[in-house]
Amino acid sequence: MRLLSSAPIVPFAAAACLASGIAPAATERFVGDAYAPDNGQLLYREVHTVGPERQVVQYQCPDGKAFARKVLEGGDKVIGPDFSFVDARNGYAEGVRSQGGARSVYAKRGAAPEVVKPLPEKKDGVIDAGFDVYVRTHWDAVGKRGDGIPFLLPGRFAYYDVRLVDGQTSGGVRRMTMRLDAWYAFAAPTVVLSYTMADRTLRRFEGMGSIRGENGKLRPVRIEFPPDKREGNVADAAVDEALATKLDGRCTI
Repeated sequence: MRLLSSAPIVPFAAAACLASGIAPAATERFVGDAYAPDNGQLLYREVHTVGPERQVVQYQCPDGKAFARKVLEGGDKVIGPDFSFVDARNGYAEGVRSQGGARSVYAKRGAAPEVVKPLPEKKDGVIDAGFDVYVRTHWDAVGKRGDGIPFLLPGRFAYYDVRLVDGQTSGGVRRMTMRLDAWYAFAAPTVVLSYTMADRTLRRFEGMGSIRGENGKLRPVRIEFPPDKREGNVADAAVDEALATKLDGRCTI
């Protein structure tokens, strides 16, 4: 899930909400089912394997074959992690890497060369799934304070401020609306996030996703994270297994 595409200022996306909730003492696995918001068709699944020092997300076709992968370094406690994302269907890739004490952000579209730029310096800058960490660690303040949250948009090589607005809380679920904190925010679709109050885990994401459809544009989705698809105390080897999975899935999204 990612907040914004590399293209014009439009979609917020789900990459920002990858982390699992309360930090696990051991490796855990959970699943997000991504549906088309108009007809409820299952488009793909996100299988998250969260270890103490690394997270791996496999994006799977409905038949279970993986077609894309995201890797985040530093476990689920870091708001600005290094990460890498690649979609084997179309060759799109992006991420943040550290080397020799310096950090850079990169993006690659299909057969085009990779573009790399220095990561802008930003105090408390949030990167990818670090957004979920930010929400959980600022639980009482998010949605109420007036300042924006600096979030990295890799495809644009810059941080943009986003704002969370508290919505209805009912049935033990807290809803928040996320949007760009800028004059052009009217042109950017909002994202609605639903978290459980008890353990601060993401239960539903509604908005522009991080996976592109056949037309090359990001796809609007509704992603459900059901509690019965969450496993604790998974073998630590599951992280390496997820890294080794072939990205040979091909499906229409």
